Amino acid sequence: MDPVKSIMDQWVKSGKLRITGPKRPIPLELTDEQRAMLTESPDMFPYIEVEGLDPGYPHFRPFWMDEVRLIMSVQRHGDWRAAPGELSKIVIFNTDTKQFEETPYSGALECFTPDRMVVVENLNGWGGRGKVASDRTNPYPVLAGRYGEPLKAEAYAGFETRFNKFTCRAFNPKSDPPANENYWMHPLRDGDGALGYKSPLSLARGLPGLLLFDSTGKVYAERTFGAEWHFDDRIFFNTTTRRYFYSSSGDKCGDTSKGSAMPGMTISFRVGEGWQEHATPALFVNMLDWCFPSSFDVVDTAAGLVYWPISVYDPRRHMPLYHRGLYIQVGDKMHRFFKAHAGVTAISPSGCRVFAPYKPDTYDPSPSGDVPKARIFNVCQGDKK
Repeated sequence: MDPVKSIMDQWVKSGKLRITGPKRPIPLELTDEQRAMLTESPDMFPYIEVEGLDPGYPHFRPFWMDEVRLIMSVQRHGDWRAAPGELSKIVIFNTDTKQFEETPYSGALECFTPDRMVVVENLNGWGGRGKVASDRTNPYPVLAGRYGEPLKAEAYAGFETRFNKFTCRAFNPKSDPPANENYWMHPLRDGDGALGYKSPLSLARGLPGLLLFDSTGKVYAERTFGAEWHFDDRIFFNTTTRRYFYSSSGDKCGDTSKGSAMPGMTISFRVGEGWQEHATPALFVNMLDWCFPSSFDVVDTAAGLVYWPISVYDPRRHMPLYHRGLYIQVGDKMHRFFKAHAGVTAISPSGCRVFAPYKPDTYDPSPSGDVPKARIFNVCQGDKK
């Protein structure tokens, strides 16, 4: 037996060594293999069009107040435009009437739940130029309270502290219980415990990649994942499926040779139960081999997982790219239901309504006259076959 070949075979089986084939040119349109994996479904879901608003994306994002209303900070809507130095307005968009309603609040809407909202009195959110606090013990003041009531100033510890998107209350992922030297954490909804992930100090210790803590801080599930996990806003809770969903954004794109990409993983779980893994669909594994796009983002909806591509830095990134759009897999079919430069920034509590800002194919990043647009899809209606 050839000892060198034996060692290489073991490395290949362990994932430490990947054997790739010849490199290939990046396709400028869907390949025959990709077309066979894709179903174009532009009429799959009903939608409404939203025009003439500028939520300052990606700095600000909308939040669903319920299944009908969205609340967001905007720098313009209708005939109003924020003047230099003027704070954004916080407005409500009613998806039934398609009308905007101004609220008495101004600034960057950092977090919203029915019981609590947090506003940063700053022109551009965190790190932007705006009001400077005179109190150095509270360098990042915020206003917080229940919508419809006067908001009160609160101290906020700054960049290391985050807001729990399920409660809008501040937490420190590194030091708040049940965090420890090996795991940082993100609290879930009240009473549901927390999701823990490896701290930088524990990366080389062979520990599980993710933990689930119950409300007392006890670990009831653990899972080893090879991908790097970063929280940000990638945790969702769907009131229809009663499950949490989390995306790692751990795709490692290939060198154009077939099979060279290493797709990341997404997971879902219910409180008190273990993990369910969601592998990257075959179409995107195919595309990731070329590193064009470099990765895909994904969110959970009541109809299934919705994906969209994230392109690498490339001179063509502002041109109509062949893989642009929103995709959803239903059964064994991958559907593209929106062919545009789009992404998803907010999902209604039931997972039925999806807010997707997009840019037209003629989009040019330099002119200031481009009218921001968005579509709100109802994925619980329409043809989902």
